[in-house]
Amino acid sequence: MKKTISPIVFLIITSIAVVFAAILSVFLGSTNISAHEVMNALFAFDANQHNHLAIMELRIPRTIGDILVGASLACAGAMMQGITRNPLADCGILGINAGASFALAICLGIFSSVNFGFSVLVSFLGAILAAFLVFGAMFVGHRKMDTGRLVLAGLAISMFFTSLAQGISLFTNTGQDLAFWSAGGVAGIRMQQLKFASPLILIALIWALFLSKKVGLLSLGEEAAQGLGLNVKRSMIECLIAVLIMAACSSALAGPIAFVGLLVPYVVRFFIGTSYEKVIPGSMVLGAFFMLIADICSRLINAPSETPIGLIFAIIGVPFFIILARKGGRGFE
Repeated sequence: MKKTISPIVFLIITSIAVVFAAILSVFLGSTNISAHEVMNALFAFDANQHNHLAIMELRIPRTIGDILVGASLACAGAMMQGITRNPLADCGILGINAGASFALAICLGIFSSVNFGFSVLVSFLGAILAAFLVFGAMFVGHRKMDTGRLVLAGLAISMFFTSLAQGISLFTNTGQDLAFWSAGGVAGIRMQQLKFASPLILIALIWALFLSKKVGLLSLGEEAAQGLGLNVKRSMIECLIAVLIMAACSSALAGPIAFVGLLVPYVVRFFIGTSYEKVIPGSMVLGAFFMLIADICSRLINAPSETPIGLIFAIIGVPFFIILARKGGRGFE
């Protein structure tokens, strides 16, 4: 039997790692700013100093965005894997991110300028549409959830919406804007955007903690969950709404970053076990850490230019996905 560590110890260690990574995120960037200058910006801010503005208006909002996006994507992935009983499930694979991209492509094509609040709303509606189509396609002619059909339906819907989004961007000459967003990254996050998205993400994350027990029951299967007294349909809807909020807000902030929701929960389960009352909070913290480290790497690899953060996760995530697929999800339960 595989030995695991205490969830409390895991959360303490990863929380400390998040704090150190957040500090590095503020001090390190594609532009070389001395540690002394960073300290001056934090404790003696001068709006006339260009470096001070870069720290307060760019790096700090970006660091907060990393934490929120990483935590929400990893949490959403853990919940999707639990309710679908599929270790290969996450928001990207199930078409939610593609739905958000499609809706945003329409928005960019129609309006010359889009404020952040409206882009979040549009992304949310696109994510709902994709989720509705995926689960609708899966349940046509079937009463029970089949994880194989779910992944196939998600991949089909994802490819469909991605193709539509690219076609719309070509016809409306918004391909560059959509491509920048689709590459994934947190460089464009500002404090004004965080004021809108942070409450929604925090509410969804706290709600996910309360739903963790229900996710654990759903991971046992519909019949087992019903036998234990769970209202399966209501619980499934609650979990999907929480996932949609996290996915839509994260996509609006940083674009459709793939593999975070796939990779992080699997690593968490390896260390602390498969109980979703442990996996969900653990995924939030580890997801924030992974996102911070990936963003730091994206700034430093090709400084002063930035590498898309989605590319960094793809380099790590694609081999991991292939290995996990070959194993058939062994070790998941």
